[in-house]
Amino acid sequence: MAEQTSRGMTKGRLRKAVLWITVFFLAVLAALSVYSAFLGSSKATVFFNSPPLAVFWILLALLFAAGFFTVKSLVKRPALFLCHLGCLLVILGALWGSQDAHQLRARHFGSTKVREGMMKIHEGHRENRLYSADGTSTVVGELPFELGLDDFWIEYYESKGQLYSVDSNDVATAVTAEPGKVLDLGEGKPKIQITRAFKNFKIMIDGDRRIAHDAGGSNVNPALEVEITLPDGSKSGGHYVFARGFGGHGFEYEGLFLGYRYSGPSQISDYKSALAVVEDGEVVLRKTIEVNDPLHYGGYDFYQTGYDQQRGHYTVLSVTSDSGLVPVFIGYFFLCLGVIWQCWLRHLRPGKAVSA
Repeated sequence: MAEQTSRGMTKGRLRKAVLWITVFFLAVLAALSVYSAFLGSSKATVFFNSPPLAVFWILLALLFAAGFFTVKSLVKRPALFLCHLGCLLVILGALWGSQDAHQLRARHFGSTKVREGMMKIHEGHRENRLYSADGTSTVVGELPFELGLDDFWIEYYESKGQLYSVDSNDVATAVTAEPGKVLDLGEGKPKIQITRAFKNFKIMIDGDRRIAHDAGGSNVNPALEVEITLPDGSKSGGHYVFARGFGGHGFEYEGLFLGYRYSGPSQISDYKSALAVVEDGEVVLRKTIEVNDPLHYGGYDFYQTGYDQQRGHYTVLSVTSDSGLVPVFIGYFFLCLGVIWQCWLRHLRPGKAVSA
């Protein structure tokens, strides 16, 4: 009896020791997280993957694992069990996907998988080499397949420009260059209404008729079609104001000069790469990627991170290994489910009264 009591006391002390050491480690983790917030993302990544922190992660994982053996009541409390298991899976997944783990697998098991790198692919070409993520030309590995760049293009925020007028007294008035907008010059003066906007104004000859149309494409010849309403109510349509390339770049009417101030697309809204995955000479997958919409294939994630800013002839991809992501995602799912269960679902068990 005394021996059982002593054994029970020993288990109790061990359980408390594991609990308090785990709490201490979690407090240290919180402090390290606050500290890393002031380092910036790049330095924080290096910091959390340093050898001392690797030892810290391993010890923390061992403490969570020890909890399943020392705290038997976890099995009877599903919410806490899920939270505990979720934390363990997140740590194990992060360790498995770390740079050190990739190097160990390469050294002892012959793995050729690279944790991270960069790719530069020209339009119409294929590539499978991965270069160092620090921007140097060092080749750090090769993919077991090729990526081809079918097309690359840049999208811009639409720039509408302004229709403006300058009278004989150099008084300027302007309005946003959108169809339907009216440039009101005041009482006793004409009103100018924008009827059409062209990105690339062209004239098409159809017999004796000349038809203005928008050739589309890039903003080669931006123009506006306007209708002028005189003070007596009469209207004169079919007038055009050009942003560039025609005389004084504007239109004069009874001492009134109309101009089209068009700055063109000034800000990039997105840039996209049409990629093809090629294995054994055959295209097995096509996908157009953009920022925050990567390609997932062959154990890697391919993110759009850069491009040829001079001519737009190539794309730059950031490549990361997806090793360890599955247990991390499952761990976060278990952790969230455990918190929801602990805070809400456990109160909804049949036969259990819910206090108001």
